[in-house]
Amino acid sequence: MAIVDLIVAKVDAIRDHAGRIRRSGALDGDRFVTDQLVQDAALFNYVQATQAAVDLAAHVVAEARWETPRTMAETFAILAKHGGLDGDLAKHLGAIAGLRNLVVHRYGVVDAGRVQRDLDADLVALERFADAMLAAAPASDGA
Repeated sequence: MAIVDLIVAKVDAIRDHAGRIRRSGALDGDRFVTDQLVQDAALFNYVQATQAAVDLAAHVVAEARWETPRTMAETFAILAKHGGLDGDLAKHLGAIAGLRNLVVHRYGVVDAGRVQRDLDADLVALERFADAMLAAAPASDGA
């Protein structure tokens, strides 16, 4: 798969999963905290959107032959270091990757109130990342 095709596929996945979270009602009042099914659906899609962002960042870093990240968060930091991403956005995405790890690996208890409070800003950050990667994508050669 050409890098531009991979970028488009990962951007589409990020946008799709962010949209699913919005449509789930997770951003409506206290629904995320009070409705376990909404919480489960939102967290699943959060993990999927985050993983697509991490995968995309890792591919860009590898394609550029920059240093090898040791963590998901470091992948975004490397992009920022080389001018491919705003530093504040990279830090936010690193925190999002940390929550993804907490959810997936059950390192601790997920604070539903905190997730609900930060969810909209996290989705915006993921979508900003998707937009930045798409804008920086090399032009397709039509192959």
